[in-house]
Amino acid sequence: MSNTALVTADHNPDHYDIARIKQILKQHDPRYLKQGQKGNLSLSEKDINALLVTSFSLFNKQEHKARLRSQLKNNRLVIDLSFKLPDNQYGQYANVSLSLKKSPKNLLTIDTVNFGTLNIPNFLLKPLWNFANQYLYQFEEYQRLTNSVQIVQITPKQLVLTYQADWQAVKLIKQRGQSLLVSDNERNTIRLYQQQLIQIINELHHKAIANNQHRRTISFSKILQPMFQFALKRSSKSHKPGLQTITKTTSAVEENKALLFVLAMHAAGKNIDSFIGSNSGRQKIKQRPRQPVRLKFTLRNRVDLMQHFSVSAFLASAAGDALAHAAGLFKEISDAKSGSGFSFADLAADRAGVEFGSMAVASELSAHSLQLQLSKITNEDDFMPDIGNLPEGLHEATFKRQYGTTEDTRYKKMQHELDRRISLCRIYSHDK
Repeated sequence: MSNTALVTADHNPDHYDIARIKQILKQHDPRYLKQGQKGNLSLSEKDINALLVTSFSLFNKQEHKARLRSQLKNNRLVIDLSFKLPDNQYGQYANVSLSLKKSPKNLLTIDTVNFGTLNIPNFLLKPLWNFANQYLYQFEEYQRLTNSVQIVQITPKQLVLTYQADWQAVKLIKQRGQSLLVSDNERNTIRLYQQQLIQIINELHHKAIANNQHRRTISFSKILQPMFQFALKRSSKSHKPGLQTITKTTSAVEENKALLFVLAMHAAGKNIDSFIGSNSGRQKIKQRPRQPVRLKFTLRNRVDLMQHFSVSAFLASAAGDALAHAAGLFKEISDAKSGSGFSFADLAADRAGVEFGSMAVASELSAHSLQLQLSKITNEDDFMPDIGNLPEGLHEATFKRQYGTTEDTRYKKMQHELDRRISLCRIYSHDK
């Protein structure tokens, strides 16, 4: 432990990282390689940092935020980590440095590990590394993955992997990832919210028909209210065996995560099964058949704003503010280059969604408070800011002329304006 951090710069994922990762994935899209065909993956130091920092943000808790960086030096891949410790008499940071080198089998192996000033001897590391490999080798996906990687080279400028495409390995790794990231309990909870959303949509649809209203769109607030009422009910269950009242609660944070995931997948038109897989246990939730109801949700009478809001809310709840903000900004910059143009209205929905998603999982108290507030909302003004007079449709040349870059003071001024409007919404106001 030390009072000095090994990694001093706090690098959160930004839109540059998202762009870099998208480019890597595009270059190595599995659809472009046939089974058994060879491919080469070349990663610069910036590429590796983008991949590590973005992935690490999924697990990096805000209360004890860690800092991460990677370096290519001396034919080694060096990964440094500084972890902020709770208040104590020994030091403010725990510093770890891991050095990886090419192994005789063309893969990577641990060279050195340092905990602060303490160096772990290599003769202790090698047995641990071998044991870990032997343990992992019992899984078919690990066998196929290691066999597909044929050559690893580390130079001062890049890490190069030569591999042989094995799509069975990709399929197995995806299945393993689903089972590790989503438990059967979490999967069942997601199914419950999926069923609830379908039921709410059907009820709104039939109610509209009964009132001779054949509308195809409805305010997102009409969905959020009953969904959060359902979440509140599940988070605060009570029953009375005899004269004693027993309250049985589930985690409000976990309920909100499942709710936001279902809303985001519906908004994006994605199949939930492709993300969470199927249940491995015996207890399975029977899904209600999806009815041919076509109701589109809107914010400020726009479907796209609802999509921006709900996806950003989910990303913030699952991966944190930084990655959610980066993803939203990347989308707008991409639109400026080859799309509908940069939209500050879209960005307002993104930033409001991030604030919403963060509140939904910040703590049990915050999660429960949001459930209470959303179960009583009257309209979308409570959580979606006004978008009047916000510039839209700005293509790259126009955006650069008027706002420069995202580091420019002119852009920062607009960003502050968006945040000011968001703060006026009742849900985010400190005066609520």
